[in-house]
Amino acid sequence: AMALRILQRAVGALQMNATVAVDGDEAILFDPGAEWPRIREMLDEASAPVRRLVATHGHLDHVGVAAQAVAELGLPLECHPLCADWLANLEGQARMFGMPVPEPVEPGGFLDEGDTVAVGDTRFEVLHCPGHSPDSLCFFAPASGEVPPMLVGGDVLFRDSVGRTDFVGGDSAQLMVSIRNKLMPLPDETLVFPGHGLQTTIGREREKNPFVTGRLRLA
Repeated sequence: AMALRILQRAVGALQMNATVAVDGDEAILFDPGAEWPRIREMLDEASAPVRRLVATHGHLDHVGVAAQAVAELGLPLECHPLCADWLANLEGQARMFGMPVPEPVEPGGFLDEGDTVAVGDTRFEVLHCPGHSPDSLCFFAPASGEVPPMLVGGDVLFRDSVGRTDFVGGDSAQLMVSIRNKLMPLPDETLVFPGHGLQTTIGREREKNPFVTGRLRLA
């Protein structure tokens, strides 16, 4: 039986989790951020052709090798409409992070709340979760048989933390609204595959995440 599985590999100076969702004989690559050879290895491991190329948001650590991915995979880079501004300013982002300027890339398709992205028998529901960045998207796959629900979360919710909001376009109040209204209603057993750090579950973060419980407040 086909079943969704998700692979991640931390790449680049900021150890961003490039993410591959595989179901049956198809894959989606999320966040072609850095170290294209290491991402390629993960795609070889997935041993399924990549059908969609998606950015959770337009920050440089998530799209640094997007141009290479577009060229090699022959796929458009899909992202939220507001991501276009970030992609247009990769040079400014590189200066801000003190990182090399990546090859320019343009969005090739747009995704927003209510859209779905299919891979094999899995349909990811697209959730718009602004706050870390205005264009942040999360991708939720409901449970299927024995396979738990899964969330490709970008930089919205982390294990024991939440996305930074001190970048241009960041908004801590908006981030907490996104987490409360879009992510906390998901099933407790939902596996969260975040943009940085360790995977977690919605239930664990509802109970233990100090920002979600209110023990810590985002400045």
